[in-house]
Amino acid sequence: MTNNDFDFIKQRFNESPVNAPEQLNEEFVTEQINNIEPFKEKKNHKKLIISVSIAAGIAILLVNAILITSIFGVFNNGSFSFGNLFNRGSNGIALTANIKSFANYEEIKNMLHNVFVYDNYFEYDESDGPVFGNDLGSINEASPPSLGSSGEAGGLNSTYTQVLGVDEADTIKTDGEYIYYMDTDRTISIIKTDNGKTQFITKVEKPITKEIAESYFSDFYIYNDKLIALISSRNPSTSNSGYNTGVYLYDISDKRNITLSDRFIQCGAYCSSRMIDNKLYVVSYAYANDEDFIPYVFDNKSTDDEANKKQLEPENIYSVENPSRKSFAVASFIDVDESAHAVTTKAFLGSANEIYCNTENLYITARNNVWLEQLNSSSNYDENIAQEFTPKEYTQIVKVKLNEKLDFAASCKVNGYIINQYSLDEYNGNVRVATTSSYGVMKTNNLYVLDSNLKGLGKVTGFAKNEDIQAVRYVEDTAFVITYLEIDPLFIIDLSNPRKPEITGSVDISGYSTLIVPVDKNTILGIGYGSENTELNINDGVKIVTFDISDKSAPKVLDTKTYDYCYSAVQYNPKALLVNFERGDFTIPLNYEKYGYIDYDDYPDSSYKEASTTDRHSGVLNFRVDDGKINVIDNYVSGEFGYYTANTVVDRCVYIGDYIYMLGVNIAYDEDYYEKGYINPPEDYEAELVIDSVKYK
Repeated sequence: MTNNDFDFIKQRFNESPVNAPEQLNEEFVTEQINNIEPFKEKKNHKKLIISVSIAAGIAILLVNAILITSIFGVFNNGSFSFGNLFNRGSNGIALTANIKSFANYEEIKNMLHNVFVYDNYFEYDESDGPVFGNDLGSINEASPPSLGSSGEAGGLNSTYTQVLGVDEADTIKTDGEYIYYMDTDRTISIIKTDNGKTQFITKVEKPITKEIAESYFSDFYIYNDKLIALISSRNPSTSNSGYNTGVYLYDISDKRNITLSDRFIQCGAYCSSRMIDNKLYVVSYAYANDEDFIPYVFDNKSTDDEANKKQLEPENIYSVENPSRKSFAVASFIDVDESAHAVTTKAFLGSANEIYCNTENLYITARNNVWLEQLNSSSNYDENIAQEFTPKEYTQIVKVKLNEKLDFAASCKVNGYIINQYSLDEYNGNVRVATTSSYGVMKTNNLYVLDSNLKGLGKVTGFAKNEDIQAVRYVEDTAFVITYLEIDPLFIIDLSNPRKPEITGSVDISGYSTLIVPVDKNTILGIGYGSENTELNINDGVKIVTFDISDKSAPKVLDTKTYDYCYSAVQYNPKALLVNFERGDFTIPLNYEKYGYIDYDDYPDSSYKEASTTDRHSGVLNFRVDDGKINVIDNYVSGEFGYYTANTVVDRCVYIGDYIYMLGVNIAYDEDYYEKGYINPPEDYEAELVIDSVKYK
């Protein structure tokens, strides 16, 4: 390509209102051509000249296409432009994605009106997908200091949390003397403990008012003498289908006389929350039923009807670039030492599915689809079915600074979807996010590194094709990623150079882990599923595995233990892992259930029950990891849980002093209820709390 070619391209852009893509600058294009691996065979110089000329021609066509779209195909109202789609950095990762502020409600309504228009014109890099990011001008600050990400988790005797010093709401908590447990009836029981003995004290009932048609506790915190309950409710009299999220503060200083001291309600269904000391951060997502919808809150002394809601001011409402849903993510900061009333509530036009939070920043993520039209050429389909629509997924990330103003600091989109909150992490000011990309039945996996403004720094893409990410954990400058199809590959990704992350090693093992736990600098623990039947791809049993990660290029499996016909809450809920930091051991609920499958035709109804060989029992597994070896301390089977003693299993466990306490709920209705052919429990059933304890060995 000659300089004349570049001069021509540059001239065309100078004559137009469109900025030239950075990928078309001379230095970048020349670098890409020089980086092409040469053929081993003898070069044909004539073909080479023709190829370069074709490349120049394509570039010219691209320029003309951009010029045409700048005239005919651009929404130039300050909200969207095709030109933005090409405004990437030379690393091929970053693309501008602004957070838009609003001056008045009319601007918000106009943006809502155009949401689906933006979605239709959003495009993707078909290789591995771009990462979009930008700073926000005056809001932008210097990169935050190192957050000390080390894979350490927190939690006092009950909730296993992702980040040390950041508490997570849960369905079970303990203050070292009392256990607070939310049962299936969505009421919170308070139980006093005394060296393995327990005494039921009282229940905190879910709130019911004349304005609220439905409500239930989602989860809660214990802070000093306060029980802070997050409540999901529905009030048909309000807009947005009436879904609201409440923060209810209960005074529990007198355990036998629990009183509601304060409350705060924001619009939208409950997403998640975090608590740092006395500071509570709550996130919800509110669907806009019409273009007049504005996010709202209720004052703590108000009733929950339409007349008493307070709309957020326009300056507290924002929008991500090219939002794909008519919904808002709503975030509030509450100082629970003062009251339940929010210090700050802000919203952005977008959504919320998962959050990651450290002591400096909150990251709100949302899984979204772009529906791409794909021609269906299969002869097995009717001729009238000419097309199918396949979603290509991406994850929207919004960074929120944890100050009193809850400043929205940056926004980006990454290709693919995250498995859970553990897919994200922040270290030395950089954000790391692992995703699975899917298009139809095809899948691939990625790990992106973003700077403090969510601009792309580096990426690893395209690994573990046609597999799904099942678990992610970051320990300082290393990422551990587990994917699964028929085996469980553990990938180690070196992030020491954020601009050039690379996979340094991997190891395969049957089954897969859904939770990765750092044990020491050379060992990690995986807890998940066993899967011995690869033909049927059946997830069978609980599997615990340890990996030697001392050599990042050659990780090894150190030890495994599989418990067939078992399942545990920790397989799908990381909070259910109980870690005793003083003893250095782990405890998980472990439930056994084995069916003796028989032919119904061989037995009359009267003898079926006797012929069945179903066996169920429940308890906890307490173990320690010593030099990579899994040493089981106790596999305790409780006499209080199980099919024949109670129709329940161990749901969660906590430890206080020298005892592990197990909790679950018995569905108290007739023993022959299932035998009569019913599947779901009766509407008027009562949930009976079941508790057992075992002393540490």
